[in-house]
Amino acid sequence: MKHFKKVTIAVFLIAIIIFALIIFFTSNVVFEEPNRTFRLDFTNKSDIISSYATLISGLLTFLSILFVIYALVSQKNEIVEKENNEKKLIQKDLIENFNVLIYYLKSLLDSLNLLNKTLKEYTTEEFKNPTINNALQIEINKNFTRIVDMDVKTTFKAFKSIYHEKSNENDFVNLYKYIDFYSELYYLVKADYESTKQFKYDKLVEYGFEVLDLYNKKADMIDGYKDEFPGIYKHKPWVEKASKSINDYYKYIEDCEKNKRQNDFDYISDKIFKVYIESALSLRDNIGYGKHNEKEILRLISTLRKKLFYIKGRIYNNAETLENIRVEYLDEKSEHIIKFRNLVEKIEVAVKNYNIA
Repeated sequence: MKHFKKVTIAVFLIAIIIFALIIFFTSNVVFEEPNRTFRLDFTNKSDIISSYATLISGLLTFLSILFVIYALVSQKNEIVEKENNEKKLIQKDLIENFNVLIYYLKSLLDSLNLLNKTLKEYTTEEFKNPTINNALQIEINKNFTRIVDMDVKTTFKAFKSIYHEKSNENDFVNLYKYIDFYSELYYLVKADYESTKQFKYDKLVEYGFEVLDLYNKKADMIDGYKDEFPGIYKHKPWVEKASKSINDYYKYIEDCEKNKRQNDFDYISDKIFKVYIESALSLRDNIGYGKHNEKEILRLISTLRKKLFYIKGRIYNNAETLENIRVEYLDEKSEHIIKFRNLVEKIEVAVKNYNIA
């Protein structure tokens, strides 16, 4: 109880006063006897004794009633204190749960911020170098599922008790909407990246074998000219163009290996295949095809360039989709992430300002 200490002090003060009165009245009765060194003689003092007994009885009765009332008040105070302690424990548990929720939420925001930065770097590289394997750093964060696994009723009670905004129920609903949405978004981006990564790997490995097959055919063409024109085959126009293309290709491959870079088929297509196609078309118009699969090789190179356009188109589309998602939902200027962050900050402030009653 709020004033239990004051009640206790008042009761004991009254008890002391009553005991003092009893001592005072008793001493007065005793002092009625002139010779107090001998046994007191109460003969002809019945009126005094009766009055004394009545007075003392009244005081003791009042004192006993007072202590009974105090005992009841004390018992009630213990019950109230027990209830208050239980209430404080519940409030403490709610605050601890709320602090755990805030920790998870801030961790999620940090992960989303990191995802925004790495996703921007990834999409930039995908547009710039679509035919090499670009990595997207995705932090493994299980706090999404930890929040979902938290008891919603307990979290809602904490919201009602601690978060005293008028819109606390709407904010609670919005908070879980953000959690569900960004949880799905996080794993959607990861799944999309893994899918594109696998697509790119499969297609480029297949493409690499087709390029090797192309250069084997060019080597066969040169061997055909060598058999037909021994000694002078190197000076044949088709052989010159094929030899230059082969040399350019392997020079680039060796340079990549030396500098530990990935082979960029986009570079090979633009700087080697395209040059060969232009020179081969000029030869076709001037001297025509020979009989060593010149036409098939030209068609194969053209097909490889078209196939690479298809692969790049898929990669560009995916990168554009991810970039649009990033700008709309993850960028620091995104209204969605701003609202989510502001809501988390409001919740954190509410916990800091909350005092256990």
